Amino acid sequence: MATSLDILVVEDHDLLREAIVSMLCENGHRAEGVYCAEDVGASLAVKVPDIYILDLNLPGEDGISLSHRLRADQPSAGIVIVSARSDLVDRLAGYKTGADVYLTKPFETDELLAIIQSIGARMKRGASDMSMVLDVDRLAFKGPIAEVFLTQAEVDLLKGMVFADEQVLSHAEVAAHLKLPNGPLFRATLNVRLSQLRKKLASSGTEEPTIRSIRGLGYKLCVQLVVNSRSSSAITSA
Repeated sequence: MATSLDILVVEDHDLLREAIVSMLCENGHRAEGVYCAEDVGASLAVKVPDIYILDLNLPGEDGISLSHRLRADQPSAGIVIVSARSDLVDRLAGYKTGADVYLTKPFETDELLAIIQSIGARMKRGASDMSMVLDVDRLAFKGPIAEVFLTQAEVDLLKGMVFADEQVLSHAEVAAHLKLPNGPLFRATLNVRLSQLRKKLASSGTEEPTIRSIRGLGYKLCVQLVVNSRSSSAITSA
């Protein structure tokens, strides 16, 4: 069975955007569409996509600039450019942004699905090779390049996020794991504590974002994490 992926379609042609999103959802993916590059930020506040499908002729920031920016911010994301521009110079410009595939319009839906399946399989293999390990008993987090030590509260928070639905905890749940008291400095203290944890995870070589703020919901764990303890072992995917 193909991997189910979170996909964001950035396309200013309304009917085409809706058709692509519908086709992806019918084939088991979780897809959304936005009209322009400026709308991508609002989508990222809710969910970080696995794959982006980008048109080039977008109003405002164009697809080339957007692809550059996405690749810099999310090195492991899949990027598929879908454009009517078929000249070699355009295709080379697309690949130079870091896009995985440049697909010219019109295209066959089966080909787009095959591309997405291929990128998803590659991402799954890469995630399996780069799993981070949370050692509950030793209060340690092992990343790609180093092991860092955490506080008990930080370990409790990460473990709680691993087992939470969609790896998301509310502000109150995060505060409870970190044992933060209510008061006028509650939100500021919460932000400081999360910033400290993010820095620790980053120092282990873990790719950012590790913990993302989700407007109106709370915070989401954005990395694949293996939890090891004497009593249990669990794996979760971001």
